[in-house]
Amino acid sequence: MTRIIYPSYFRVVKRDREGWHFRHGKVFYGPSDRSSDWVENREQLFGLSDETIAVELFRLKLGAEGYYLANLRDRQYYYCGSDLSDVAATLRQFGIGRGEPTGDTHE
Repeated sequence: MTRIIYPSYFRVVKRDREGWHFRHGKVFYGPSDRSSDWVENREQLFGLSDETIAVELFRLKLGAEGYYLANLRDRQYYYCGSDLSDVAATLRQFGIGRGEPTGDTHE
């Protein structure tokens, strides 16, 4: 399983033949003491609904299956690819995250 750590103003969305699936992650740091409120209300904080986000994502690749990334703060939308690891690669292009360690670095 791929674990991705990213800022809370991003949403990861998967598109398949069933529809749009908004992934709900866990917040380990948020702008308030109540991180659960942040997760539940972030669309309202940024003035975006899931429907609005889905319309914008659809416009990118005409609803192609795969993973998408929505930057709620800047209202920027990206198609990442067909695998969850493509989301991590897209985030790394923005300077967010790093690759998995490849081995033991201790001598």
